[in-house]
Amino acid sequence: MIGIGTGDLMIYGIVAAMLFGRRLPYVIGALRKSGRHVAESTRNLERILRKQVRFDSLELASKRRAPTMTERFKKFLWSPKFCVLLGVVGCTTGLYFQGVAANGSGLWCLGLIFLGVAYLDKHI
Repeated sequence: MIGIGTGDLMIYGIVAAMLFGRRLPYVIGALRKSGRHVAESTRNLERILRKQVRFDSLELASKRRAPTMTERFKKFLWSPKFCVLLGVVGCTTGLYFQGVAANGSGLWCLGLIFLGVAYLDKHI
């Protein structure tokens, strides 16, 4: 635990007087003003957060959005776009690991397989 004693405060005061000199009252005033502004902003934020509509549980919020997101994901999953995405990620990581550790050939092959599946799915 950090405790600030009287001696510490005197040392801080002397250092502040040496650094700021005649401007010390203005610096203290500016610090007080910014402290008040921070406190006021915090109270305003708390007030805004209290006024917002809250759900009783997270389940209510997820039930509203779940069907559309699930449908979108199911439509995207294993589509040609998904296979292209997997292929590009596989080829990119294969290229990276080929240069870094000389063992990215498996990822290259996997990426090319997915790109081939996407091509065949699109054209057949």
